[in-house]
Amino acid sequence: MLGYVSAHQALLNVTFRLMDQTDEVIESVIDTGFIGFMTLSMDTIQALNLLFIRRTPANLAEDSTIFVEVYAANISWNGEHREIEVLATGSRPLIGTLLLEGNSLNVQFAKGLLVNVDSQ
Repeated sequence: MLGYVSAHQALLNVTFRLMDQTDEVIESVIDTGFIGFMTLSMDTIQALNLLFIRRTPANLAEDSTIFVEVYAANISWNGEHREIEVLATGSRPLIGTLLLEGNSLNVQFAKGLLVNVDSQ
C-alpha cells in the first residue's frame, strides 16, 4: 500500500467496504502512538453507517482516561478483507498500530515522498 507525506504526517488511504453502498476511501494519518485499529469522527461513523459494538475506556497521551464508542468496520487492507474496530473520537481519521501489526512501515519524512506499508 502506498501513501504519501504531507505537513509532516504520513497519510494512507483506507477503503471501507460498505454493505449495499459503494466503497468509501478515507485519507488517514498513521499514528504509531495509538494502540488500536482506527479512529473516525462520529459524523464519519454515522455517514458510513457502522455497527455499534460497545463503549470502552481509552487512555489519552496526557494520561487521562475517557470512554469512547467502538464500531465494527470492514476494510480493504493490502488487498485483503479485514474486519476491524473503529473508535469514535477526534476529527482526523487515525490508523493505529493494531492495523499495522504484521506489516512493515517505511516513511520518508519529506513533503510528497512515499509511505509504504507491506505485509511481511
